[in-house]
Amino acid sequence: QNRTFLLLLIAFIVGMVGVGLSTVYGFYFYQYTLKLDDYWSHANLTASLLSSTIAIFAWVWYAGRVGAIRALWHGLFIFGILTGVLYYAIPPQHPLLTVTCCACVGFFLGSTVLLDPLLIDVVSSNKQGGNSDLGFYFGFWKMGAKMSRAFSVAVAGLVLGLLGFDAGTGNPEQLSIVFRLVSGPVVGLFFIVAACILALVKRRMDRREDPRFADLLPV
Repeated sequence: QNRTFLLLLIAFIVGMVGVGLSTVYGFYFYQYTLKLDDYWSHANLTASLLSSTIAIFAWVWYAGRVGAIRALWHGLFIFGILTGVLYYAIPPQHPLLTVTCCACVGFFLGSTVLLDPLLIDVVSSNKQGGNSDLGFYFGFWKMGAKMSRAFSVAVAGLVLGLLGFDAGTGNPEQLSIVFRLVSGPVVGLFFIVAACILALVKRRMDRREDPRFADLLPV
């Protein structure tokens, strides 16, 4: 009955598939495509994690000024653009540049902290239900997270198997290109799509509050 929640759930699942693909292919991307050793590969992951964690405070502050859904839209969209461009353009064997890019991208990934508060806002704004339905919606939310992660891992494993990566028969150059494409443009596209769906959520919420803002999109 709550179509706004359904749209938000779809955006969440799409984004989580992107996160799952990035998690599976990220380490391979650093080592096989960028030709970095274990030290710098772990440094990239650490830089992204620290940046996204520190950025939580900035995103909470920003959400207090422009609203959670608009702040999240900005974060997801910019994250998708940066991931698609930077991860595709990073040259091999430039560890400091890679760490810097990971930190920049991780900052915008920190905006995902706003997802749970936004879920509460969407459920609370549903005039056909009450706060007692929150557990029901959270159940679907968590199930969506698990399904999207399982789907992304299954697809990633299938692609790796088709490319001969597990058997050691894959073409190194071909694998390098696939890792770059998936870690960059493909993951970025998932987040851009999630941001576009989130814009529809914003439109429905504005329509519910005031019909004059039915055509309002996050800017």
